[in-house]
Amino acid sequence: MAFNDKTVDSEPTTPIRRAGELEQYYNVASRIGITQWVIVSARYEHPSLNIVSKPVLFTALGEVVRSLAALHARLPPPSEPPIWQRLPSVDLTKVVTWLDKDRDDLKAIYEEICITPMEFPEDVPWWKLYVLRDGTAIFAFNHTIGDGQSGLAFHHALFHALNSLKDEDIPSEHSGLVTDLPQTLPLTPSLEEAAPRQLSIPFSMFIRVILETFLPFLFSWKKKGVWSGRPVAAMITPEINVRILRYSAEDATRLLKLSREHQATLTATLHTLAFVVLSRLIRALPNGEGETYQKIVTSYPISMRRYTDAPETAMCVHFSDSQEPQDLLPASAGTDATSFPWNAAKRHTEFLREELLHTGPIMGMLKFLFGRYEEYLRGHFGKKRSAGLTISNLGSFNPKRPKGVEGAWTISDTLFSQGDATLGAALKLNVTGSPEGGLGILVTWGTSAVEKSFAEEFARGFEDGLQDLIRGQ
Repeated sequence: MAFNDKTVDSEPTTPIRRAGELEQYYNVASRIGITQWVIVSARYEHPSLNIVSKPVLFTALGEVVRSLAALHARLPPPSEPPIWQRLPSVDLTKVVTWLDKDRDDLKAIYEEICITPMEFPEDVPWWKLYVLRDGTAIFAFNHTIGDGQSGLAFHHALFHALNSLKDEDIPSEHSGLVTDLPQTLPLTPSLEEAAPRQLSIPFSMFIRVILETFLPFLFSWKKKGVWSGRPVAAMITPEINVRILRYSAEDATRLLKLSREHQATLTATLHTLAFVVLSRLIRALPNGEGETYQKIVTSYPISMRRYTDAPETAMCVHFSDSQEPQDLLPASAGTDATSFPWNAAKRHTEFLREELLHTGPIMGMLKFLFGRYEEYLRGHFGKKRSAGLTISNLGSFNPKRPKGVEGAWTISDTLFSQGDATLGAALKLNVTGSPEGGLGILVTWGTSAVEKSFAEEFARGFEDGLQDLIRGQ
């Protein structure tokens, strides 16, 4: 596929650094539409100001753009050398949209953003901001410039910029044009540059991946009896469905306490609950189909920032991926206090802790694609999905409020979603903590990835089961 980013009278850009393999991979995946937007939203409130005000938002946002190089950088098409380029300026009017909606409309907004095609004009950065009338700001960005935690980094920067505003800083009008971008501000180093040791590939893994790629029939037995929803469609299918679950600080504290009492992490508890619900639904599939499945594969994006030393305030693509096949849970497993399989949650916690020590080599394998990313991605069309469930947990989010500032901005209600409906897992749990101590979970699924009725039953069962755990029933 040919790519062309040229626009009429576009200003010259300046080089920053060479892109790593993972960044190049997402550059191709996003340009052909296989990956969509990563989305992280939060609500901003102030006693007397409003983020809906263009002068207020644009003044703060200008400082954010100047402080994060990823917000004013772009990669050229894959036919050109993979060198990040710094834009000479950013026109905020081209990336910010005001919507006459509020948080009750977030489900539909998330779904709509995911099917909005990405565009790559040479003079526009790779992100958008949607601002709702209740102060909710929805940051949608290309995976090439950041991972899920980068979305929180953006909101951290915006929150800080808003709280640093003085009345005299806010003009009566703002054109939206951000100039004087710092020419020496570096991009966070690529994953490959920052953590080469963690990405080194054991010889046994290299041989296994090569054999799985060129002699897949030798490993077909591993996929038998594994539920992963529908096969990948023969075309790009970006449409998703979203269910939003919110939990108070009290509920989140109760879940964390319960998990710790059983030597489990919150991620492992949510995974086990999802498995309880999925195991029941799979066994109930009609016409004996449920009897053909014995396992589900779960995938986990795992942050590599502990190895790359990238702070939580950095925008970067620093993660790896882990997968675990697991047997369906027995029919006796339930969601109440007496039947919840805490032993499974504890085992899963131990698995994740072990994975933290060894994650990385799978990303190191990208260099052996030798730039043939599009061929690799399209090679998944029509084949079995690699996973039935993905759990992405961004962890807690508690940006520091400025000390001694009267009437400071507050931030709350953070939510998160990832757009990989075409090739991603059949079902996804996207989890993030909110600044007020609560928990936001988006249950999402691609419309082509799983039957709608099955997915809706899963979402209901998961929500009901989580309430059972919180109530201790």
